[in-house]
Amino acid sequence: VLEDNVFIEQVLPGAIMRKLSDTEMAHYRAPFTNPGEDRRPTLTWPRQIPIDGEPEDVVAIVQNYSE
Repeated sequence: VLEDNVFIEQVLPGAIMRKLSDTEMAHYRAPFTNPGEDRRPTLTWPRQIPIDGEPEDVVAIVQNYSE
């Protein structure tokens, strides 16, 4: 993820129902141009998505919002 920009190059386009233009992709790539730590948010954020009750702190926040 940190070296190959997997989230932006594969996950994001795969989650969009249409093909993103080169201009659109350039906007998504812009904050994560440099390999390594510049791309840390694209690794950290997906790990915070609540699945099967984990991570517990995020699950609690989501549940509180739904009440």
